[in-house]
Amino acid sequence: MLPRRIPLVIVSTLAVASATLTTSGSAPATAGGPTCFGAGITVNLGLGQHPTGQRDVILGTAGDDVIFAFRGDDLICGMGGHDTIQGGGGDDMIDGGTGADQVSYGTSPKAVTVSLAISGPQLTGGATGNDTLVGFEDLSGSPYDDTLTGDSNGNYIRARRGDDTVDGAAGQDTITASLGTDTCDGGPDADWARGCEVLTNVP
Repeated sequence: MLPRRIPLVIVSTLAVASATLTTSGSAPATAGGPTCFGAGITVNLGLGQHPTGQRDVILGTAGDDVIFAFRGDDLICGMGGHDTIQGGGGDDMIDGGTGADQVSYGTSPKAVTVSLAISGPQLTGGATGNDTLVGFEDLSGSPYDDTLTGDSNGNYIRARRGDDTVDGAAGQDTITASLGTDTCDGGPDADWARGCEVLTNVP
């Protein structure tokens, strides 16, 4: 299986710029208005608004968004498109929405443990809190020694620097690893991997 090209999270002028257009905290849901996890929207990317660094309720667009939240217990809904979303610090609830979406921990200051197979809150790391991940097909780790796990679908999993452990689980997965000594298990299906020093269940 050929690797799927997924946009990387490094810097997004859309997502990381400071903004004065929004207020922090959850807003009550407005009758007939958009919501995210049942809460009223405080940051609407379709209106040119940006995350504030506080507790935001963020709504993406129908296109391919790069959403970079900061600290705070954020609620993030990517909506349509192939989105890349990073929750930052705090206990975040993130829904990728439709499309092939990627959750990223690329700027985490510590190692993370993340599984796409867990639908409820999971302790992803000491710096990234207890995150709830919904509707993600792809996963990108931190620059440290991560443990990254896919789900029963075909996932793209990117291990960055560090000595990472990657388990693609079921589905036809694509795994890429970078510097460090990485251990990769593709799972029971036909998988593809590159950059892993220790390979299991990968042709």
